[in-house]
Amino acid sequence: MAVLSLEVGCTSGSPLPSYAGDPVGDEINTGDGHGGDGGTCGRTFPTADRARVLVVAHPYDELGDSRADWEVFAVSTTGVVSNTGILFTMGAISDGNVDFTPDGKVGIATQEDGTLGVFAVDDDGNVTVTHANFSGGFWAETLEVGPTGEFVYVVDTNWANNGGGIYRVTIECDGTLSDVLRLSESQNAEQLRFIPGRDSDAIVAAKKLGASTVGSDGFLVANLEDTQLTVVDEVDVFADDQQWVITMAVTADGKYALLADTSAWSAEDHRIGVIRIDGSSLVSSPTISPLPYDFPIAIAISPWNNAFLLVTSYTLEDGYTLFGYDADNTTTPFVFVGEIDYNFGRPELPDSAVVVDRGSLTGHIYVSELSGVRHMRFLSNGTIEDLGYTEATGTNMGSMIGSIGIQP
Repeated sequence: MAVLSLEVGCTSGSPLPSYAGDPVGDEINTGDGHGGDGGTCGRTFPTADRARVLVVAHPYDELGDSRADWEVFAVSTTGVVSNTGILFTMGAISDGNVDFTPDGKVGIATQEDGTLGVFAVDDDGNVTVTHANFSGGFWAETLEVGPTGEFVYVVDTNWANNGGGIYRVTIECDGTLSDVLRLSESQNAEQLRFIPGRDSDAIVAAKKLGASTVGSDGFLVANLEDTQLTVVDEVDVFADDQQWVITMAVTADGKYALLADTSAWSAEDHRIGVIRIDGSSLVSSPTISPLPYDFPIAIAISPWNNAFLLVTSYTLEDGYTLFGYDADNTTTPFVFVGEIDYNFGRPELPDSAVVVDRGSLTGHIYVSELSGVRHMRFLSNGTIEDLGYTEATGTNMGSMIGSIGIQP
């Protein structure tokens, strides 16, 4: 097995904010607040029909102890996944997605110690870690790379007095991070997703955002590239306020947000909250409940704008179920279709899902399962086909994988 030797970069600068704890990894580098040369990187999309790099986290060693290794897979122009035998060391994480800049040259992941792991990918697919543990005064719960690739937005789920908020971090041209800025305080913020076609607008799932109204838990925010975000509208998605939004997705047309709730302390069934995005207004739509299986963990949106895939993961609850989507039906836009046909066996403890939405691989889905990557595809007619399964390297618990990401 080939192991990639990596140089780990580090930035340093002024002290962490007063609300931050001791730094875990790299200290933040504060600059002029405009991201250095990050805005001049020209992070445009590369050729759509090309081979891609896919990475997965290996969170455990063979004995089940924490591990910080990641594995690199190659994805062909037809979508086939193959092993490269390449591993790199960054930080440990068992679930979540790796998000890439639009040019596919920088990948960023949240890690179990609240830091960010960051790596650069060159034109030949070689990986270099730029930050093994970037600590910016936040506890990174989830993240989203902005549409321009100049910034990554980090969600800290703590209460405001303990650092909770939405943070913006500059992505420099060399793949390092700098200039951490808290755009808003928040309480129990869990997810942020940009709205397709609206580069500065996003949906945030939180119990409180800035000076929001008590009871609101879905927010339309704007001006994310400024020094302070603007809350444009807010809505009460979950009236009981018992939700734990483990994942969120926005439809390809930017008209709906889907918030998957797996709250363990709520008397409510696991469910999907639905927000209709009507220009600058949010409308709470009927919740999808009950679900065919409990414990939703990922939602994959069809780029054909007519379906989504729900991934559920727990003992006897593992499954991939398809929902149809009709944007013109504002009363019932989402309808349960059924469980997909499995050509490579039922899923085992699936976790994160990523979708390619460009070129010949448009609609191809990759899901990290117990010890391998499942490959599926959204078809333009609103169905899904199961195309393959590729085992990860390792033995026993060392073969288990979690977080996943693929270049755009």
